[in-house]
Amino acid sequence: RGIAKEWGWALAFGAFYQSGQSCISVQRVFVQEKIYDDFKARFFAHIRDKVKTGDPRDHATVIGPMITLEALDKTRALLASAVVDAGGRIAGGGVCGACLEATVLEDVPLTHDACTTELCAPVVTLHRYADFDDALLGRVAPSAHGDFVVQRADGTFSYQLAVVVDDIEMQISEVL
Repeated sequence: RGIAKEWGWALAFGAFYQSGQSCISVQRVFVQEKIYDDFKARFFAHIRDKVKTGDPRDHATVIGPMITLEALDKTRALLASAVVDAGGRIAGGGVCGACLEATVLEDVPLTHDACTTELCAPVVTLHRYADFDDALLGRVAPSAHGDFVVQRADGTFSYQLAVVVDDIEMQISEVL
């Protein structure tokens, strides 16, 4: 289960660098079911121990203030909707001044706005998948920005994603 151990920090960096307010921040993480619990535990531990929220003048700070208070309010409303309306679960999401702490959403339907819009916030969603076909195949499409996004059956798209697998060589051979 080396992938779960090795990739957690990289995905946290990709998700929360520049307070998640970058058009290339990781927003969706698809994790193979058989390593999901281990990955989640390590990912959450890394966030808890290493992803500090606060004053950007402190070199230990990873997440500073949101670009505007309106952006913070909009993101908080979207998080509330993901939990209350869509039945998702949330970890983090606390507010300190104009800062939103690192936030992880689980079990949010891929059709929810938390998964279909570019959030520009320190928020990442975790999704389980059984096999590579279930995670991506047939749903990857180029976006208007030239990167790749996941196109769902309803025609909506998911931005900035990562796929975590247990055995990358096996997964690549399935595609070929």
